[in-house]
Amino acid sequence: MKVLLIILKWSRLKNWMALPLFILPIQEAFASFCLQYSVLYHTWEDDVDNFSYSRMNNAFFIGASFDRNNQLYIGPSYHMISKAHQAGSGSTESDVSVTAFGASALYFIDKEFRWKVQLTYNVALSGSRTVDGASQDIEGSGYEAGLGFQLPLSRSVWLGATMNYHAITISEYKVDTTATDVSQSYTAIVPMINLNFFFR
Repeated sequence: MKVLLIILKWSRLKNWMALPLFILPIQEAFASFCLQYSVLYHTWEDDVDNFSYSRMNNAFFIGASFDRNNQLYIGPSYHMISKAHQAGSGSTESDVSVTAFGASALYFIDKEFRWKVQLTYNVALSGSRTVDGASQDIEGSGYEAGLGFQLPLSRSVWLGATMNYHAITISEYKVDTTATDVSQSYTAIVPMINLNFFFR
């Protein structure tokens, strides 16, 4: 039996300390790994109301299988999210840019590996935002849930799409050196294109 130890640095810790997320016993005969890349880019321009909006999501996940059929994968995830919008003519642009480290569970519902669900908990989230023209450093956490479908390009490479629900909770923002505790949230439902690589 092999033991897989996954280590993730928690960005909110002051020093370079390691946060062990999983110690996974994996039967060597059934060991399988999945590398997934997901992307979304969306932009909107409205000359009637002078409204503008843009969003960019990039997500990476690497998981190890638990079961004999290699339908369940668990491992670390990394997500980059940036969003900017301007409500109308003369208004100040608002933007948010964050990176999130977390743990994900990816499960293929059918044995043909077509349908899948994925759950992610982002334990450490940090970045910056602009609110009313003021730049802030932010920290928090979040979670994601997605339902997707994919088709094989080859035995090891699959292409698909996922509909995702994202929720981010900001617990602290800092302006210069002044920190303020808050409880503010961002939520979104976004489609993403997925590219999966399987290694067995």
